[in-house]
Amino acid sequence: MSKITEFNKQTCGELGKAMEQALKAVEDAYGVNISAHGGSYGDGVFTAKFQVVLVSESGRTSKEEAERAEFKRDAQDCGLKPADLDKVITVDGEKYQIVGMSTSGKYPILLKYLSGPKQGRRTQATADFVRLGLKQ
Repeated sequence: MSKITEFNKQTCGELGKAMEQALKAVEDAYGVNISAHGGSYGDGVFTAKFQVVLVSESGRTSKEEAERAEFKRDAQDCGLKPADLDKVITVDGEKYQIVGMSTSGKYPILLKYLSGPKQGRRTQATADFVRLGLKQ
C-alpha cells in the first residue's frame, strides 16, 4: 500500500476495493452487502459511490433472491430447467455456476465465475452458451 499522489482509474479502483474491505465490519453489524460502484475523480478529489443492499436469511442479497426466483419461473422460456439453477458448467475451460436470470437484456442468464482471475465475480450469458455448458 503506497500513498496516492493522484486520482486516476487505477488508483480509484484500488481505493474502492480497499474501502469495501474496510466496510466489512459495517456489513456484518447491519446485515447488508456494501460494494463500490464507481464514482468520479478530478483535481485531487475522488467521489466514491457505494451500493448498499439488504441481505436475506439465506445470506443472499434481495436482488440475488429475485434473480433466482426469475430463473425458476422463466428458465423454460429459454430452453432450460428450473433445476439447472446452481449447476456448474464448463465452457472453453472456464467454470461457472448458474446463479439466476435477468430478462431485461440480451444476455439473460446470470453466472458466477468459479475459477481463474475472475473467480467469485458475476457475468451474463445467452441461454445457448449455458446449454452448451450443460451438454459437456
